[in-house]
Amino acid sequence: MIMLLKSINYGFFGSGKRIKYMKPGIDLIYKLNGKIDEGINVFELSPILLSVGTLIHEAHRTIYPEDREIAINIKPFQKGSFEINILLCAQDILHQFLDFVKSDTGQNISLVLAYLGYTSQFSGVNLIQLISFVKGKLKSIEPLESGEFRHNSDDNTSITVVKEVNALYQNCNVQQNIYNSLGRPLELPNVDSIDSFIKHDEESTKITHKKRHCFINKSIFDVRIMYY
Repeated sequence: MIMLLKSINYGFFGSGKRIKYMKPGIDLIYKLNGKIDEGINVFELSPILLSVGTLIHEAHRTIYPEDREIAINIKPFQKGSFEINILLCAQDILHQFLDFVKSDTGQNISLVLAYLGYTSQFSGVNLIQLISFVKGKLKSIEPLESGEFRHNSDDNTSITVVKEVNALYQNCNVQQNIYNSLGRPLELPNVDSIDSFIKHDEESTKITHKKRHCFINKSIFDVRIMYY
């Protein structure tokens, strides 16, 4: 499936004819891989799509509360495809002709996707990696002078993350929806992995979540990834 984060607006030429144009935005590709030629049950797919949108929206609001609101739209599916093309862009119509990708909001959305683990553009520890490390057994969180946070596990190991990833980890809505958007699809019998990347920049942004990642959700405060 391909999910596009964008919005569509309308303008008028001198003839009075209404023409459609699209705001600039960031295209996130969210692709389910596996033996799914016959499709996926709509009651299984719909919550996944909703969770992906909710996750990105909540993560952006958490890290950049002063940013403009973002719109998240899904491009029509291609025949026989389970690539979801998601367009993310600012909702403010006054800024529709600005260079969105180079704007603060555009750059911030790119960072949000990387902090979550939807793209590989962040060299530090992303949220999915943090959840995988902690495995639901977090002992303490220690703020450091650098502005980063050290997460200490019950087995006396620790991992350090930037403040943005720490904020996402402590948001129960983000934790719930990252399970629903990445863990739940991998529980479907015919889905083997999930690819996500920025359209036209797959080589440098692609990240793959494989079947071996098993998300266990006991409560909205305890989402973890187990490896086996």
